[in-house]
Amino acid sequence: TDAIGMGLNMDVDHVAFAQRRKFDGRRNRDLTAAELAQIAGRAGRHTSDGSFGVSGDLPPFDDALIEAIESHDFEAVKGLYWRNPNLDFASLEALLLSLEKPAPRPGLIRAPVADDQQALKMLSRDPDTLDLLGDENALRLLWEVAQIPDFRKTTMGEHATLIGELFGFLQSDVGLIPEAWLAERIERCDRLEGDIDTLSMRLAHIRSWTYIAQRQDWLADPAHWQALSRGVEDRLSDALHAKLMGKFVDRKTSALLRRLAGKEDIVADIEESGDILVEGEYMGRLNGLHVERDPRLKGAPAGTARVAVEKTVGDALRQRAQAIANGGDADFSLSETGAIIWQNAQIGSLDIAAGRDDNRLAYLSPSAQLLADETLTGEVRQRAETRLSEWVRTKIATDLAALKALETAEGLQGLARGLAFQLLENKGSLPRRDIADILSKLTQDLRGQLRKLGVRFGFYTVFMPALLKPAPARLLALLSLIEANQQADTPRDIAASLESLPAAGLTSCARAPLPFWLYRAAGFYTTKSRAIRLDMLERLADLIRPALEESKASHGHGFEASEAMMSIMGCGAEELAEILAALGYQPHEKEAPVAAPPTPATIEAAPKDAPAEAAQNAETETPAPDATEADAPEAEAKEPEAPEAEAPEQEAEERARAENSQPTETKLVTYWRPARKTQNRPQGGKNRRGGEAKGQAPQAAKNSAPKNGGGKARGAKPAAKQPDPNSPFAVLKNLQNGGND
Repeated sequence: TDAIGMGLNMDVDHVAFAQRRKFDGRRNRDLTAAELAQIAGRAGRHTSDGSFGVSGDLPPFDDALIEAIESHDFEAVKGLYWRNPNLDFASLEALLLSLEKPAPRPGLIRAPVADDQQALKMLSRDPDTLDLLGDENALRLLWEVAQIPDFRKTTMGEHATLIGELFGFLQSDVGLIPEAWLAERIERCDRLEGDIDTLSMRLAHIRSWTYIAQRQDWLADPAHWQALSRGVEDRLSDALHAKLMGKFVDRKTSALLRRLAGKEDIVADIEESGDILVEGEYMGRLNGLHVERDPRLKGAPAGTARVAVEKTVGDALRQRAQAIANGGDADFSLSETGAIIWQNAQIGSLDIAAGRDDNRLAYLSPSAQLLADETLTGEVRQRAETRLSEWVRTKIATDLAALKALETAEGLQGLARGLAFQLLENKGSLPRRDIADILSKLTQDLRGQLRKLGVRFGFYTVFMPALLKPAPARLLALLSLIEANQQADTPRDIAASLESLPAAGLTSCARAPLPFWLYRAAGFYTTKSRAIRLDMLERLADLIRPALEESKASHGHGFEASEAMMSIMGCGAEELAEILAALGYQPHEKEAPVAAPPTPATIEAAPKDAPAEAAQNAETETPAPDATEADAPEAEAKEPEAPEAEAPEQEAEERARAENSQPTETKLVTYWRPARKTQNRPQGGKNRRGGEAKGQAPQAAKNSAPKNGGGKARGAKPAAKQPDPNSPFAVLKNLQNGGND
């Protein structure tokens, strides 16, 4: 009825009504006899008679209604809309009042407020328009412009703006609409691409410009613009006609039904592309094991074609399912989002049963869920699904061979077996601090058993380097997302999440808003703003370890952040500081002397090619800054102790040396050292390092002290050592104090 109601010039012989009700903008109501006659009258031409009737479940028209439509005999009109024709142009206010005058007699109803009256009311509040209203002639011109129909059906504010703009042109010194302004708007409409709505909108716009071109006194060359706008309107009308014909009068469907009429043996064909054809007409597409049916197959007239399509599709689906059941491993692939692909089509998806039986190792043995049309049933469907599950588990065993070897390992004893199970549960990596108790009791023999299976005992993490390769890391991340989505109320977007993870080969990058467990599954350690691959974190530890040892042998302040550390982490100084803080190191600032530039003699004496320092063993096990020494019994790397307080005589010596020496240039240096966690250490007895608890006297002092009263309190510090009065520093101090000492 969209095409029929617009009155397009179509070759229609018969009009069939499917409904007798319509929504008139306010309510749903029955069509009147006059409205039915208007639609039915579209059938036939001026040289031939047409016919009308009903279709579907609509009851037939009664005889009285049919006679009224054919004879154009309708009910009398009960009222007519009226608007005052005698307008007052004395002022704008007077004009608006005259438009609102009530009907003068019964049977006449004052017409609703029209577009011209609404536009006039809005312009009565526009200062620019009011400035142009100098006399009655100007007001009459404004009223003429306001009566331009709103073909565009835009908002009243936009329509009033157009009226005001045109009135401004006509009240200017030139007194005409600029040709460049009109040409630009007509050119915008002169395009034939787009859907029905787009073409209808352009047609409405060009009708506005055609109306303006018809005003002889508004343009310098009205004939030119009338021909130009009329040509654009005709082209748009033809394009819209073609679109409406294609949508509401499907010639292909009509032709197909005519060919099928009277035929009982209809065969559907499936092309190599998957397109389903009946008598050469497209009826849907077969994509993998999924059928995309043409909507025309749902209609009753296409029953014969539908039967043919379903029979052909059923045979094709069974053949494809049989091919899948007999397919080799190379015939299948896994997409980045977990879809199982066969012949470039998705035929299945991964299914992990962790959420149903609480098995945390279910990700190592997922099954496949076949995605097939509901018409594929029976044993052949089951065989295809079983084959996909077998392929999925083969792929898991290949890409995650390190984990599968750990899962099936024989001979693991005691704590080694327990640690292996925890690694399996956590997809191949564990923070050292989470398993400190186990590591403290794990002997070298047990560690050796795990090392043979590919486990590395790193400085910060116990992990499996083989899982950091792109293929297993990506697969573990995918399995983690699928596993989480099957248990979550709001599933994550798998494609977007995987896209946000670091690309293959990237070892450190800014952290995306993803959960830490997803980064951990992909083999990355996360801080607040960075993601670092686990092996690169160990390389950072390899730089920190000798730097701490060197600081113990020299100043004891800790290590400085170096360019090499920033290079490994792929970040700047601020990001490295955030990483070190997250790893448990604490910064503090100290003044340090500036190294003097080398003299020419020193440069000549130095060897030209100093041998590079040998890289330390990557598997050296030392505790993380926030771990205790018992975490890593294989290497006794201790935390740097705080420097002891200097004795008074040493202080005096240093002070005297500073006063008698030349001033040296210094700079403020940031050092990093492990943050102390004294609250975790015992307050009495031996600490976990096997030495004395912090705050206790040495053992010899405790043994010599009396057990009962009269001696020093247990744990008290020894008295400070008195300086030698005969030392040169004591004499110098006495002289500075005036000899009173």
